[in-house]
This record gives sequence, C-alpha cells and structure tokens, in this order.
Amino acid sequence: MILLLGATGLLGGQVLRGLLERKLPVRVYTRGASDWKNASISDLRRRGVEVVIADALEDEKFETAIAGCDAVINLIGAFAERKGASFEDIHVKIVERLLHHAKTHDVQRVIHVSCLGAAPSEDNRYLSTKWQAEKIIKKADCYWTILRPSFMFGEKFPFVEMFKLLLKFPPFFPLIGSGMNEVQPVCVDDVANFLIECIYKKETVGQTYELGGPEIYNMLELFEMMRQEMGLSTNNVAVPVHMLKKMLSMMSQAKSPLEWQAFVDTLPLLSIDSICQTNALETSVELAAGKEVQVLGDRLEKILSRI
Repeated sequence: MILLLGATGLLGGQVLRGLLERKLPVRVYTRGASDWKNASISDLRRRGVEVVIADALEDEKFETAIAGCDAVINLIGAFAERKGASFEDIHVKIVERLLHHAKTHDVQRVIHVSCLGAAPSEDNRYLSTKWQAEKIIKKADCYWTILRPSFMFGEKFPFVEMFKLLLKFPPFFPLIGSGMNEVQPVCVDDVANFLIECIYKKETVGQTYELGGPEIYNMLELFEMMRQEMGLSTNNVAVPVHMLKKMLSMMSQAKSPLEWQAFVDTLPLLSIDSICQTNALETSVELAAGKEVQVLGDRLEKILSRI
C-alpha cells in the first residue's frame, strides 16, 4: 500500500492518476480541499483507493493512515501560510511526524517533494523550511528519495496565481527586483511520471533530483510573454521587494485582505532563481520514461484564460 499525502494539489492529482493507471494500491490522505467539491471520493473508493479525510497536523489520524503502508509519498506544501498552519508546521513538523510514524510502523520507502532553491535563508522562510525538511529526511533511517522541481505548471500554473493581482495591473507591470532572476518551469505531468518511476528503483534511494523544464526564462521575459498573451501593456517598472511589500501591505488593509496578504507572503519567491544545476529530466532518461519534457509556452494560452 502506498500512502499519498497532498493528493488534492496540482502534482497530487497527476501522481494519483499515474498510480491508478499502474494498478498500484493507493491510500489518499487529504483534508478535503475545495478542489474536491466536484470530485467523487466515493468513486475513488470504488476504484480501490482508500481515502482518509483529516488534516496532517491531526497526529492520531496521521498515524492510522501510515499504518500498513509500504511507502509514503509526501507532496504536502504551501506557498503561503494559513491560520493555524505556519511554514514550519506544513514543511517541517509534518515531515517529522511522518518519519516518526513510518519508523514505528516499519515503512521503509519515503519519497519527498521539496523545491528548487531550498536553502538556509533568513529572508525566505518558505525556502528555509523546505531545506530543514530535506535535512531531516536525509538523516532518516529509511530508503528516501528527494525531488526538487522548479515551479510546476499543468492545467494551472500556481506560480502565476501568486502574482495575478499585479499581472492584470493595466498601466504597467511593477517588476519585482531586477527581473533578472531565472526560473525553469516544469510540467507537472513530467514530474509525476518521474516520481512514480522512482518508487521501486533501488538506484534512486538516497538521491536528490532536480527537475526543470526545457526552457529557462528570466522574470522579465516571463512577465512580458504572459502580458503580451493577455493583450496588456508590457511596460515594466522595477520596484524593490521591500518597497512593494510596504505598498501591498497598505492595500491589503482596504481590499480583499486575505488575498493580498497571501500575495505579500509569497513575494520573496518572485525574486529568486529556480533553475537546475543538473536537470534529471534530461540526464535520467530511464526515470523520465524516455519522454520529451513539455514546454510552458505550449500551454500558456489555456493557463492564462483561467486567471
């Protein structure tokens, strides 16, 4: 039995689909995100998927879900904090609990999805907590594998969701920082396929894989490409992160406070690099299932039509 944590997210849906196509036994652990309003959990159960509905911070149910599993795939993560769940809770404490219960129930295989750019940081708690989780995984007494994808896209592009409030700003685009930081968007289908190939391959144990798409964009190029696709002005005005943060904090007081505050929380992610030093989707042909990785530009029109 494989326990899938984070099955309601962009990556989780693709991983779940791939596991079912391969007829692998799956147990899904979800807190019942809004994405599932139109999904039928009873249908999943009819297809042989066990479903546990609870928050991963609920320790007793978390342990029950892990019991009897041979492997755990952890996809839980968040770009922004929510009430009662800090980055430390979501990225670090859940991993600590996962490994504790995995050891108790003799679960040997753990696949953990982190992110490109995870590193110690005083200014970026998202990246620093992702890094802390990686350190904990690497010290664990289990057969672990860590995946570090760049920003993922599929039917949606959550990275765009982070700055959609600015993307539609009519007169000009307030460019965050210099705009020269680089990102390497990767298709969620390619990440899901790679992850599933890793599950039963011994050579992946104890390895950390960076995953990126075939094209690298600096932030200026990416913003201009998207605004041009939307028929908006591509005039850009560079704004230092700290100044933009102050401006948005003030705006959040007046309009859609929760939405604006979530955007303020993600600002540090928009001015960092997210590119591979060694892209496993290019170097590990067998793990990538021999497929050509997909390009953001091929899906951009459809993604932006949803914003």
